[in-house]
Amino acid sequence: MPLIRIAEWQRKRVSAEWTQEARDALAALAGGWRIAHRLNAAPLEWGGSNGQVLSVRQWVGVVEWGEFRVEIYPKLDKDLLASDEKGEISEVVGDSSLRALLSMIEAADYGDWLDNGRAALEYEPLQFPDVWAYLLGKNLSGEVRDGLSHAYIPMQGDLPSVRGKIAVSRQVSHHFNRADKLACVWDEWSADNALNRLLKCACAWLQTRVSHPHSRAALTRCLWPLAAVETVSPREALAQTQNFAWSRATKRFQNAFDLSRRLLSSQSPDFGAQGAQSWVFLSDMNQLFERFCARAIEAKYGAVEAQNALGTLLLNPARIRQLPDFLWRENGTWQIGDAKWKLLNQNAPQFAGEESEIESEQLQTGTLKISPDDVRQLTVYSEMLRRGERLETAPDMTIFYPSLNGNSESQMRETWNRAELKLCSVRVKDFSDVSEVLG
Repeated sequence: MPLIRIAEWQRKRVSAEWTQEARDALAALAGGWRIAHRLNAAPLEWGGSNGQVLSVRQWVGVVEWGEFRVEIYPKLDKDLLASDEKGEISEVVGDSSLRALLSMIEAADYGDWLDNGRAALEYEPLQFPDVWAYLLGKNLSGEVRDGLSHAYIPMQGDLPSVRGKIAVSRQVSHHFNRADKLACVWDEWSADNALNRLLKCACAWLQTRVSHPHSRAALTRCLWPLAAVETVSPREALAQTQNFAWSRATKRFQNAFDLSRRLLSSQSPDFGAQGAQSWVFLSDMNQLFERFCARAIEAKYGAVEAQNALGTLLLNPARIRQLPDFLWRENGTWQIGDAKWKLLNQNAPQFAGEESEIESEQLQTGTLKISPDDVRQLTVYSEMLRRGERLETAPDMTIFYPSLNGNSESQMRETWNRAELKLCSVRVKDFSDVSEVLG
């Protein structure tokens, strides 16, 4: 399989085996994803004089057409930088951001799925399908082991004796004056229902793509109890669960249901697949990191408000709403937070414009600094909240940034409105509870 692995916001030239047809198909898939998710730009695009330079944005995941696959990795992935010419990630995955990505997804989107079992993925090279498969299989296997979802399924048939009730119209029209055939309709308590068909379809479909033994084993543990459930196509599984009605008995499957529908609906419904098997499954790292930080703040400080409008920059008519990422109370006082998915220097994160002996090294390694725009944005939030709530002083602010190597000591600065601005690292890997990730 022609495969290219690239980190978000990078550019890379592909080899001659990436044909014009394949590049056009992948561009069409990315364009379909952009339209379906109402994005300003596609997650990937081709450029250069001969169209062989691939550029990607902050969307992380897989874009696949036929035998051609593009895997977009988080910018934090150090193993990607050490990949060899064949595109195979180093087997030393101690710092792999794929495991960090798995932890973030579990905590941000599936908080009650978080456990330490993912440590099993440390000992083999990972691919993206392995992450989604492990996430689904590891946690769904426990639910199906406790029992499958059952529902009453409407049935009908011609039987030698009455079961349920007689379908009078069919009996008269098809079996008039016959006692050996009775047209019956009845409800059967069965595990062969729409929910289980969706779960089986997602697990079976993922199993054809995984390579990591623990991911494959997790899916197998799910498929064994589902063996008697009818096998349907992804399109059928999605259609049957389009307006699924939840009950107290089925609520425990909702996380697996949501992930299964996301996986199957990305299998090329109408993304310009041009008749070939395709798959588009991407996560916006900015949004994922923001949700992850919200969970961490909530776990540490209590309730947190996300994207709560403080006001507008223009008046009469009001335009350009100001929406901080987080608002919460710490020791009775308001706090404002903003999540920045930026690769800052992990030892000493810097503000742009400050003198630093390691500035040249930062430029060479691609690490970034907190920009004046970041600070300006937060101080506007702080001042708006002070005026709106009629506070004596402007609330303090925090910028959250990711860290793979543990928490760094927080840095404090005083801003023009006398509020404190703090840089807080957020550990995105090797944690057992989301409340411990904030620096």
